[in-house]
Amino acid sequence: MRISVLCEDSPLCSRFEAEHGLSFLIQTEKNKILFDAGQSDLFLRNAEKLGEKLQDVDIFILSHGHYDHGNGLEYFMQRNSRAKIYVHPLAFAEFFHGERYIGLSEKAKASQDRFVMLDQKIDLDQELSVLPADLLAEAKPTDLLIKCGDTLVPDRFEHELYLVVTQGNEKVLFTGCCHRGILAVLEVAKQNGITHIVGGFHLTDTLSTEQLAIIAEELRNSCISCYSGHCTHFTAAEHLSKVLGKRFHRLASGMMFSIGGKPELAGTLFRQGYNCSQAVLGAFAEELGLPFETAVKLSCSFGGGMGRMREVCGAVSGMLLVCGMAKGYSTPETGIVKAEHYRLVQELAKCFKERHGSIYCHDLLGGTASTLPTPTERNHSFYNSRPCEKLIASAASILEEILFRQ
Repeated sequence: MRISVLCEDSPLCSRFEAEHGLSFLIQTEKNKILFDAGQSDLFLRNAEKLGEKLQDVDIFILSHGHYDHGNGLEYFMQRNSRAKIYVHPLAFAEFFHGERYIGLSEKAKASQDRFVMLDQKIDLDQELSVLPADLLAEAKPTDLLIKCGDTLVPDRFEHELYLVVTQGNEKVLFTGCCHRGILAVLEVAKQNGITHIVGGFHLTDTLSTEQLAIIAEELRNSCISCYSGHCTHFTAAEHLSKVLGKRFHRLASGMMFSIGGKPELAGTLFRQGYNCSQAVLGAFAEELGLPFETAVKLSCSFGGGMGRMREVCGAVSGMLLVCGMAKGYSTPETGIVKAEHYRLVQELAKCFKERHGSIYCHDLLGGTASTLPTPTERNHSFYNSRPCEKLIASAASILEEILFRQ
């Protein structure tokens, strides 16, 4: 499955916008799902920059009734008239943070004839299941409140929904904010064979070092991979990254990644120290009949935009090396065979450029990357600040979509 992050608290790069909110576009073999819509129409603008057509979305899932996840719903309904919109009945209640209203706008609550109310577990099809909050342990009282009559009382977060997407051997749980606690979510995840958790973990800056250490250790022991952002404070994310290593990824607006298959393998190879080009070609080596050692040697010169000259992105070079091995020719050609291959090369490059704005390393890294031959140290800061891993996964995803699905 492929996930496009349409709204997050921080952007992948200056090309994308960010706001306090969350929205994922999830593409599976059978479905196109929008999970939350942020607090404005920002998710639509980022979708357009990524070339995503939200009028084709089949299903909308609202994780809970807070403005930063659901106020964009009014803009989605203007763009899309066909998707079923699944919400918990309590999502339309009035919610507060102290005296500040944080519930849905009246416009987001409109057109309720399109809404499908869910308050129990349901399997939408073989790929998709929706879980209600009452499957999780009770939430401890917080300063987040719900209006009950004329009184504000602690919110028990009964209005939360969780989406489980099954694709092959992968089972991914999508969450909005984990208000009942990431450990409560983790317990349900383990019971249901979840391999990945994606979304906000509600780990605030008020967590003690001891509490954060316990959470990180529980996640590490679970062997579940995590993609988080939004309400996961920077300090918590840094700690989880150190403890979970390649199993933790920080989310950002404009980020595209795949779970399962070659895109995830390519990202893992990059985290192991291979350069962008090596990671892409190495991920496809077995299918191409290439010994892995041969694949990474063939592609090693193309990292850093061709030997750190910041020319064509190494992920693009790796993608084209795969194209040559999979669809190339080995005899002298001057006519239609060569033309057809170049057409395919151009299609791959165009797709990458449409998603990321350029095929050049210099542009993709913001024009500031060094051209000195000495490579940058691979540390947590490197992996968290560079877009490289996402570009590698995107290149692998494009190959799967264009070459290997034909």
